Amino acid sequence: MTSCKRCGRPLRNPHSVSIGYGPYCAKRAGIGGNMEKSRQMPEREFTGEKPRVFISFHFEDDQGPIELLRHQAKNSEQLEFTDYSVKEPWDNDEWKRKCEERISRSSVLMVAIGEKTHSRPGVLWEIRKAYELNKPVIGMRIYKDRNHKVPEPLIEHGSPIVEWELAALQEELDRLRARA
Repeated sequence: MTSCKRCGRPLRNPHSVSIGYGPYCAKRAGIGGNMEKSRQMPEREFTGEKPRVFISFHFEDDQGPIELLRHQAKNSEQLEFTDYSVKEPWDNDEWKRKCEERISRSSVLMVAIGEKTHSRPGVLWEIRKAYELNKPVIGMRIYKDRNHKVPEPLIEHGSPIVEWELAALQEELDRLRARA
């Protein structure tokens, strides 16, 4: 199987094979071409050094803790956040298209559980889309001192819920990587 010239991941999409780079690496390397074709088939989730994490959260209420988590993750050798918080109405078709594309390219969807997360339509849509795309989903309580309601799809699917600690999230990601 052909591997990406930049990161060494296996290339499965014919367009990616023809140019020698996956869509992310082609973009980072400044290689042109029609990368939409490359995005049609997501690469294997847990190949390479760092998992790609799509963060799902209630934008109005949980922005502060998410910024702190991103800052903490910058110091981690194994954790990479792929942040795709789209600042458009959640029911906008373009927003849904962007989220679906980005979730499909992620290793895991991490749901930041705050006070209103369980009832936010955009968050619930992202969770359901991740399950539809067979992506692992992790819930993470962003306030240790509060027991906020867990979104129903996480309960239905038995997704793991971890506390607000980078080490706890990293441990869960390592567990998922070991199963891949």
